[in-house]
Amino acid sequence: MSLPNVTSLAKRLGFAAALILLGALAFALVPITWSTFAGALFKVSICVALWIGFDEVFLDEFNTAEELKGSPLAISITLLALSILLAPAIASAQKTCPSPDGTRTELPQTELHEVAAEHVGVTETPPGSNKGREVEMYMETVGLGQGGYPWCAGFVHYVMLEAGVDPPVRSAGATDYITEESISAKKVIRGEAEVPTNSLAVYRRGNSWKGHIGIVREWDGHCGRTVSGNTSSGSGSQREGDGVYEKARCVNYGNYFRIVEFTPTE
Repeated sequence: MSLPNVTSLAKRLGFAAALILLGALAFALVPITWSTFAGALFKVSICVALWIGFDEVFLDEFNTAEELKGSPLAISITLLALSILLAPAIASAQKTCPSPDGTRTELPQTELHEVAAEHVGVTETPPGSNKGREVEMYMETVGLGQGGYPWCAGFVHYVMLEAGVDPPVRSAGATDYITEESISAKKVIRGEAEVPTNSLAVYRRGNSWKGHIGIVREWDGHCGRTVSGNTSSGSGSQREGDGVYEKARCVNYGNYFRIVEFTPTE
């Protein structure tokens, strides 16, 4: 029994290793944050390169071009193989970040609070600066991508776009998200209204325009849980904190800084 050519075997093993590494690069290690088209094109390009490499290295004794010219069946099998290879590349590039102009991609609607929860743990860099890669990404959707501004409303706006939900307004001001459909916190504490999941909990500071905003995960009676940005994980500032956190919240209408309205998003 003859032994395989060592050089050829090493060549094939090396290519197999490169194939695995490039595949990981294409589908796991490279976060696609461009447009849907650019993300798909990038991954498709890598897949085509892998296909060509596979043909050159593993099928080096098989004249693919000649076989394709003379056999419709070979063409059909090749097209099928390429379709199977390219399908996950295109599909995995479908979900994109919201665009800076505040528009959203046409995605199936996801539970808003679930999308918000995926951002829990994001913090400012450096702390207390209202800056950082993610913070500036949130604020870019409301036209303030340079950072340095309070960003709770920018976070909510970004998450709504990411979840496929139309924001009621494009604004970095929390109290601007109060609409005609908003539910008064007074009605909630009197038991006259319930707070729907995925609503926006809007705070106001005194009678000013300043406030805070978060996304309701669950609510029962006076209290519930929200996910919000620019807040604190503990007892620090709840409207000028350093990150995205899920917190227990309650309606205390007599407080100077309090929840005043809940804006439904569905």
